[in-house]
Amino acid sequence: MKRWVTLTIGLVFLLVGGVWVLQGAGVLTGSFMTGQKLWFLIGLVAFLVGVVLVAATAAAHGRPPVRTGPTSHGRYRRTRVIRAATRVIGGVTRVIGWRTLGIRRS
Repeated sequence: MKRWVTLTIGLVFLLVGGVWVLQGAGVLTGSFMTGQKLWFLIGLVAFLVGVVLVAATAAAHGRPPVRTGPTSHGRYRRTRVIRAATRVIGGVTRVIGWRTLGIRRS
């Protein structure tokens, strides 16, 4: 897939996921999704898919194609993307708060 297509799809997922997260958390009102935990979680997944697509596109920009096999470093790149996504989830839950989402921390 061309890089600009992947980047565009990633940005759309980021935008739509961000709106759904805000609606699910009750920050954006005026919709049937307002205050619904389900839409917060769906939005969070969409946002994370966007983060992964944009990060993968940015990481691949200007580099030769990744080789498959024992010499490839694809595992290292995937680990960086997963760490970045975990930081985003942690930041969102800290900003919005666990109680707002109705999630009990043990």
